Amino acid sequence: MYICDGCIALADTVIGSGNAASTALGTINAVPEQLIRIRCSFCGKDRSQAPGLAAMPAGAGPKTPEFAAVCSECLELCHEIITEEDGLSG
Repeated sequence: MYICDGCIALADTVIGSGNAASTALGTINAVPEQLIRIRCSFCGKDRSQAPGLAAMPAGAGPKTPEFAAVCSECLELCHEIITEEDGLSG
């Protein structure tokens, strides 16, 4: 699983505001607390286990998950990784 820098920022915004954001691949939506069946594609936490979760429809197919999702905790980790990588290259 991979998330680009731009989608990290968009997912943060969606979780913080509750407003959807459009990308070339689809629309990212904040996941309401009651939708616990949607899990973070990175760590596996469901919505009840994470402070926030953003999701968008994933590809179709029998082995493809219905949604690609990322929780606020994994987004924080993504920011830390990017910061560290920027420090190493600078």
